Amino acid sequence: MKNIFAAKNNRMKLSILTTSISLAAFTPLAIADTTSGPYIGMGAGFYNTDLTVKGGAAVIHFGDDKLDAGLDIFAGYKWNSGAGSVSLELGYVDNYGKLGTWSGGTDSIRGEMEGGASISILPGYQLSKDTMIFARLGYAHAKGTMTIAGTLTGTGSLKFKDWMYGFGIEHALSPKFAIRAEYKVLDNMSKLNGTTTLEPRATGGNLALKYAF
Repeated sequence: MKNIFAAKNNRMKLSILTTSISLAAFTPLAIADTTSGPYIGMGAGFYNTDLTVKGGAAVIHFGDDKLDAGLDIFAGYKWNSGAGSVSLELGYVDNYGKLGTWSGGTDSIRGEMEGGASISILPGYQLSKDTMIFARLGYAHAKGTMTIAGTLTGTGSLKFKDWMYGFGIEHALSPKFAIRAEYKVLDNMSKLNGTTTLEPRATGGNLALKYAF
């Protein structure tokens, strides 16, 4: 009789051990990576750009309301401290959107904002074990291809540099993979072209997949 109870007891212990191992194997899939380290990411960016042109007494503002899709890639290093974190990140966007065409009398302007690189600091805060919110403050540059005809003259490729800021949310799918949604702004990117000042402003965001090493 003792042997029967002993066998049942052993089978119960084995069952509990097997269940514990199975739960332990799957539990990390729901836990974010809380260690510091490098990461990379890639996703789709959706941006549009408006432009303010100032030349003499003339001030022109126009843009395309449609979002243009492009590639958004990034790489960085994250330092964690409790529920907080700070990341240093390099990024690249290949398309900030088309400006369309403006015309008035003999004057016309057309162009688009191509991509550029950026460097940013991202302070973050863990809302839960697998969800983080973050802000962005950085410096970016973009390339614009524009043609201005009439009383405001100028044409060619121009480079714009200024601040980038934004905010977003990141959700861990596993200790290594996370999805990120973010809103970003590149503001007051001014360039003096002769007597004409061009001030484009790009707004939009991205949806990306992140991998932590």
